[in-house]
Amino acid sequence: MELQIITLIIEGLVGAAITYLSWKFKKIRETEEEIKRRERNFEELDILTTRLIIIRECHHYIERGFAPIYAKNTITEIYRKYHFLGGNGGIEELYNELMRLPYEKKVNFEK
Repeated sequence: MELQIITLIIEGLVGAAITYLSWKFKKIRETEEEIKRRERNFEELDILTTRLIIIRECHHYIERGFAPIYAKNTITEIYRKYHFLGGNGGIEELYNELMRLPYEKKVNFEK
């Protein structure tokens, strides 16, 4: 009789432990999925932020009609990172337009 009671208690404890571990693993899996989803969102945000920086800087210098070498070098590095992050070539034309600009403002000495 005592052996049956002990067996029932052990079976109950094992069942409870399995149920708890199953629940805990499910929560861990849900947490991992949430972390991965958030990481993807941050990666997408990095791409969008980098894209906005490139667009803003390109427009700034295109409006001025020239882009100093330091600006071109910096924007080139940002553009490379943009592609590394997975950004597409949607801003390539704008970037190329910036790269065609002279380094200095043209001064007209004619009167």
